[in-house]
Amino acid sequence: MILKAAEAARRAKMPFGTFFIIGQPDETSESIPRTVDLAVRMNPDLPVIGLMCPYPGTEVARLAAEGQGGYRLVTTDWDEYNKQIGGAMEFAGMLRNQLEWIQVRAYLAVYLKNWRFWGLLKFAWHYRGGAWQMLKKALLKRSMSNSPAPTGRLR
Repeated sequence: MILKAAEAARRAKMPFGTFFIIGQPDETSESIPRTVDLAVRMNPDLPVIGLMCPYPGTEVARLAAEGQGGYRLVTTDWDEYNKQIGGAMEFAGMLRNQLEWIQVRAYLAVYLKNWRFWGLLKFAWHYRGGAWQMLKKALLKRSMSNSPAPTGRLR
């Protein structure tokens, strides 16, 4: 149904954006590529791909505080509560920097697999401050922890 809506918007020449969140409760490393694949297939004009964040007062915050839903609360430092470059929690079986690399690769997949090179450049330029912080943080954490970026392919 959602793919039909995206196609209808495209036929009507109506730009549309999408909001995807990686890290739904009990999400697995097997389900994340399906989320990315859906984003690629929808091919939105403006894709937003965030990582689940345990904002205070939400069910996700409760789950993370209790170590449920595949979540582990890492910090309560408010500066880390951000769906793009935050680090308030980790997910079962995946380090935060691995998720950040998946997020970067998901953005790239939406643009590159749809042959939207100019769109990627415009997106990167428009969000250059956040994109630079996101990339810098992912690289810094990778070098500090000596954990490699994930090598698996996103479909």
